[in-house]
Amino acid sequence: MLKNPAYAGTFVYGRTQAVPSGVAPYKSQQQQLPMAEWKIRVNDKYPAYVSWETYEGIQAQLLDNYAEYDRNKTRGIPRQGSALLHGLVYCGECGHKMVVQYKGGTHYICNYLRQQYGVPVCQYIPASAIDEYVVKAFFTAMKAVEIDAYQKAVKAQQETDDAIERAHCQQIERLRYQVALCERQFNRVDPDNRLVAAELEQRWENSLRELKLAEAAYAKQKPDQNATPIPAELKTALSATLAETS
Repeated sequence: MLKNPAYAGTFVYGRTQAVPSGVAPYKSQQQQLPMAEWKIRVNDKYPAYVSWETYEGIQAQLLDNYAEYDRNKTRGIPRQGSALLHGLVYCGECGHKMVVQYKGGTHYICNYLRQQYGVPVCQYIPASAIDEYVVKAFFTAMKAVEIDAYQKAVKAQQETDDAIERAHCQQIERLRYQVALCERQFNRVDPDNRLVAAELEQRWENSLRELKLAEAAYAKQKPDQNATPIPAELKTALSATLAETS
């Protein structure tokens, strides 16, 4: 489901190509092609579970999570072990991404050039000193005053979102009342009075249309609750750690 474009409602042809296997003459194996090299792609062909944009985001995340990040230039997924910078460290000598090695202790190792050209390992550095420095730098950046500023910014954003929410709800409530009023007026008119009945029916339809537009706009523009306040227990723990490291 994560990789098949049919779940994004898309028909695709030519996602693979045959390449020589190198095992026996006239033998080949199928190799996956990048999306940009697919021969045919027709969007919106089937009922979609996810949008095409979501599908593209999933493929990018899968590629970035690829475990062989030293050769494929990807971030790599977090794996077991104590190293904090798994898949994030680059060599200061050659600029290639370093890997983590736990044999004989935790180390960051740059072995890209050794794998490619058979030369000696570029760098082999104990991870403890680097991780400790990163932790100190993190807590230096997360000063108590900045935590408070974040909390205030979250509160201000929440107040703004609440005000927008109230305004939308009041507008929709007013339009619903207008629709109900137009309906009552239409139901009370004498059917023989066609001109008046037609006018009231038109008002009713216009009110319904305005209500639907307002409800659709509200559903589309509803504030996104991404900013999350720091829990009290986490804020206390951070403040205590900051006090210890200062």
